[in-house]
Amino acid sequence: MIKRIVALATLAASLSFAGGGFVRSTAPVELPSHSSRKLWWSSVAALAAVSVLDARSSWGKRELNPLLQGPAGRFSARSVEIKTSLVGAGVVFQWLALRHKHHSSLEKPLSMVNFAAAGLTAGAAVHNMR
Repeated sequence: MIKRIVALATLAASLSFAGGGFVRSTAPVELPSHSSRKLWWSSVAALAAVSVLDARSSWGKRELNPLLQGPAGRFSARSVEIKTSLVGAGVVFQWLALRHKHHSSLEKPLSMVNFAAAGLTAGAAVHNMR
């Protein structure tokens, strides 16, 4: 199961950057529309909501991730703090990168990364509910 999740995460990350256009072009660069900013905020909201769902579905159960293990190897309040800190740090890092107009072309790729992470986390939450 872990191998599948890692494979899906790698695939999602590589596909999200595949359309990024790393080839130089002589065409003028267009600033992304306001909709790409809304897409990014939507992806952040999806990631936050799914993280809450995953924490709820994991509460009190045995945790396989050693970083998130609380007392007796269970998912606990300490686990929620660590998980929230990691997701929050990622979102803050993205927000700091996107504040500047010349980095606004990253909004769509980062949105796809966030949606992919939300999808993987949702899969974990569904697995926990079984």
